[in-house]
Amino acid sequence: MPVYERNKIWWFRMKWKGTLIRKSSGLKGAEGKEFAKRMEAERRTALAHDEQGFKRKQKPIKFLAAAEAFIESKIKWAEKTRTLHNTSLSHLKKYFGDCFLDEITPEKIVQYQRARLKEKGAGRKTTTSKRTVNIEVGLIRLVLTKHKRWGRISDDVEFYDEKKDTGRALSQDEQDRLLTAARSSVSYSLFPAVLLSIHTGLRNEELRLLHWDRVDFIEGSIRVGKSKTEEGSERVVPLSQTALQTLKDWRSRFPNAKPEHFVFPSERYRLIGRKDASKATVEAYDSDPEKQIGSWRTAWRTAKKAVNVKCRWHDLRHTFVSRIAAGGATNATIDAVAGWRSPEMRKRYSHAENESNRKAVLVLDSTRVQ
Repeated sequence: MPVYERNKIWWFRMKWKGTLIRKSSGLKGAEGKEFAKRMEAERRTALAHDEQGFKRKQKPIKFLAAAEAFIESKIKWAEKTRTLHNTSLSHLKKYFGDCFLDEITPEKIVQYQRARLKEKGAGRKTTTSKRTVNIEVGLIRLVLTKHKRWGRISDDVEFYDEKKDTGRALSQDEQDRLLTAARSSVSYSLFPAVLLSIHTGLRNEELRLLHWDRVDFIEGSIRVGKSKTEEGSERVVPLSQTALQTLKDWRSRFPNAKPEHFVFPSERYRLIGRKDASKATVEAYDSDPEKQIGSWRTAWRTAKKAVNVKCRWHDLRHTFVSRIAAGGATNATIDAVAGWRSPEMRKRYSHAENESNRKAVLVLDSTRVQ
């Protein structure tokens, strides 16, 4: 019989091309028996269609469920990337959450883009940027591509032109002022973090997730763990003597540090002088080596403001690339140390190369115009 009862649960059993197939209905009684028969018939039909090369009709799926499943499936994504797309989804679901994938049209995407540009975030005076909207629509593209739905609308969907802010390299004076301010920061890890950024080009996230077992004090290098790109992960970055000594000094603060501990552990702060809050100061008093520091954001902003330097943390990476390029590093060396996936990134970051190109044409000024 194609169906049978085992432990009061109905199953179906069939043979296909010599292979025995069995499956439980999960139900008891007459209902279970009928369901098992239907399961057997549907499985037989599906196998026959597969054999004849028929394509199974996919069940309709809503965008919210598809997007959540897509984000969850990306095990190689950095936590920052996952958070970015989850934030995008929190906005997208208001417009597309109840839409089936086939219901997402170029017209609906255009309506979304225009509406989002007019929105203001909580506590913000400015409207949503074109860059943010592009990231959000980019998630729609990723999800629809996954489900083979993007091709039908791709030609009619346009992304906003963005201002390409490639950052800048800091002058030596700016670097010195920032390091001086960082050394005086309440966050005692800000100084070594800023200095290492300038001397290694490590991204902020790469620094935060760095463990002591990835620092080689003998060879004088850092082996990066999880990175933004595959090329960046596991790359080895040599340390300058200044960076190496800074790391040694920093390591001496943690006599009980273990290889698996974070180089930059979480920091805890407290107020001193609580009776007069206006005169109270902040003091770092404890850390947890098994937990990475959450962020240097507040300390970083305070340090920049104190010395009047306007820059992003990522500009420290620009500074590193520009300095080693000016020092004669080859393109291959720059790509390897920075962890880039393409030479195009070098063009964006290497300000020294751009300056060299500019100086090269100055020789033309010596030519007299008749």
